[in-house]
Amino acid sequence: MDARKSQKKVTGASKLSHSQTVVCNHLAMLAKRFLPFVVIGLVCLSFGAQRNSDRKFWAKQYREINSMFNRKDTDAFKALLAPDFYEMDQNGKKLDHDTFIKTEVEPMKQATSVKSKVKVTNVSENGDDAQISYDWRYTIINPGTKTVGVEIGIDGWHRAGGKWLNTSTTVKSAREKTTKTAKK
Repeated sequence: MDARKSQKKVTGASKLSHSQTVVCNHLAMLAKRFLPFVVIGLVCLSFGAQRNSDRKFWAKQYREINSMFNRKDTDAFKALLAPDFYEMDQNGKKLDHDTFIKTEVEPMKQATSVKSKVKVTNVSENGDDAQISYDWRYTIINPGTKTVGVEIGIDGWHRAGGKWLNTSTTVKSAREKTTKTAKK
């Protein structure tokens, strides 16, 4: 008897007409049906915000790297390279850490002038690893020569102890043209 009384109190308190009850039931059904889509949308937005945040972080990092090149601050750049860093050029030739520094980094230090511009084109982070796609354009002036180049590639990074280190560079394409200039 108590169960019937409480049921009457609940139904009696609501006082909804049949059409109102149908509408409420329909809205509840729609909410159940679309709730997963709303949740998925919110998750996608949060990932999009995270990706945008990651992109801003890496764009800032690459602006600083670009500044290192323009200042010819090869020591600061070398500090970003992991001990086991390597570069794979567009022909599949692998340069180890020391060879890369000797053939690619040190010549910048010897240049009269370096003008560089790098653009981050894609960012993919997975925990402590990141893949950063870039488009790098540069001009290196030495006495008697001017080298203009474009390099498009992907840098691999790994975070260890809170610090990001560049573990690899895969050059997808590179073009470089050196011309003679009048010595000053």
